[in-house]
Amino acid sequence: MFKIEAKRRVLRALEKLDRERKDRVREVLIALRMDPVPFRRFDVVKLRGYENFYRIRIGDLRIIYEVKWRDRKILIHFIGERERAYERF
Repeated sequence: MFKIEAKRRVLRALEKLDRERKDRVREVLIALRMDPVPFRRFDVVKLRGYENFYRIRIGDLRIIYEVKWRDRKILIHFIGERERAYERF
């Protein structure tokens, strides 16, 4: 099982989401604890140019996260709209 950590701005972004989106994100985060790269259940893509960084698409939302395999941790870098997802994280 992996431990999930999130940056402060991710937590603030989660607070702003409506209930339906929060529930969907919660479902994804629960799945990530068991399988850090759930290709079969969700639209997951490894980000080019980065080692161990992945993106999950949930409609127009993007979750960008890093898997730290050795520490068995997942660090969520970004949750938000597609337009802002790739600016920086």
